[in-house]
Amino acid sequence: SSESNYRSTVFSNQIALKQQLPFYKIRIAYVYLINFIGKIIGSYSKATWIISLISSSLILLITSLIFFKKLETIFFVGFPILIGITLSGLSRLSTPDSLAILIGLAGLLSYNEKKLFPSIFLITIIPIFRTDYFILPFLFSLYFFIKKNRFLSIKIFASALFFYIASNTLANNYGYLTIFNFS
Repeated sequence: SSESNYRSTVFSNQIALKQQLPFYKIRIAYVYLINFIGKIIGSYSKATWIISLISSSLILLITSLIFFKKLETIFFVGFPILIGITLSGLSRLSTPDSLAILIGLAGLLSYNEKKLFPSIFLITIIPIFRTDYFILPFLFSLYFFIKKNRFLSIKIFASALFFYIASNTLANNYGYLTIFNFS
């Protein structure tokens, strides 16, 4: 299929990968992580795969431990297998999705463990990994607004909005309009 040809070309051809990098420019933290790992292993395309694989594996491990902790045997076995199948597809795509999901999951679990600062920090930085995941900080902010903690709600929303605007500004608003033009 054309999708698998695209992936194999981008994965094996450094020039093709460099041509695709502007589409990732808006994902600031993800690009820095690719650069860091790529320099260590000598391949930026393999770095994207490693980031996705590690993120997906950690998501699977965390969800398995959650179900194990709750002693829901059927879920401990069944649900992580279903998640694993889904995440294996994500890791093959070499996208920032699994990394952003991992950060959001860590933030929500931190909140569940009554660790407010790490949860707020992790959830508000999601836009520098994937701007369209701004919905999670928005919902987190809305949750605190409903719980009558308006100051924290505004703080979360304003912080996430700052990262969202900063990402768009640093990327010269590269993103949706350009992607729609190429669609």
